[in-house]
Amino acid sequence: MERHCLFIDDDIREFDDSVISRLPSIAKKTKGIDVTYEILDPTEKKYRDDNNNIDISKIEEDFITRINLKKYDLIACDYNLGDDVYFGTDIIKKYRQRDRKFIAVIYSADLKEIARQIMKLHNPEEIDTTLAKITGLVTSNISRFFSKTNNLMDDLTPLLYNTPLEKHIEQTLINYQNLPLSHGFNSTVGMNFKEIANQIKQDTDQGKRFAEEVVERGIAHLIDLNQ
Repeated sequence: MERHCLFIDDDIREFDDSVISRLPSIAKKTKGIDVTYEILDPTEKKYRDDNNNIDISKIEEDFITRINLKKYDLIACDYNLGDDVYFGTDIIKKYRQRDRKFIAVIYSADLKEIARQIMKLHNPEEIDTTLAKITGLVTSNISRFFSKTNNLMDDLTPLLYNTPLEKHIEQTLINYQNLPLSHGFNSTVGMNFKEIANQIKQDTDQGKRFAEEVVERGIAHLIDLNQ
């Protein structure tokens, strides 16, 4: 089992050396998972605007480039990124618009600060803006909030073991990647299994429909066997 992760932190170099670098060995030892990871430091000049604030559009463009090469199974982001405008939740929100499948995690050295910032979203005089911000937070589908401690990688490892159904289907297809699909699913007939797996990985309409049909047919087969 392989997993690919992204860590976003304004203190990423030191945090990588002391904490994140432990993840591959922990995941392998406790869950048998082979983990690779990338890091992103939002303080780098290429992610900043002319006023040295985070440029969210540059962060988004960078993410598109990254996922075109390899998608992430888990993205963990520090909440406080040393910026007055954007926080970790804002970056996850942007990423979620581009990829709905990754596990999203926010961590912070001060979880109470996250609660205080979320409470600030409520502005009775601007209810539409408030609702839009709250909706964005909900639709970001953040799985967990963790404390930023030396044990963070121990907290994250169990999440890597939870594989979405689409990922299971994709991985099974890859095991028979050269086998052509000759019948059964009209929208993908003529493709080999690797091509279908890529459709699922890229979250295309064709890939979504194939995954749905696999589940529907699997359940129908179970019903036939047990009637």
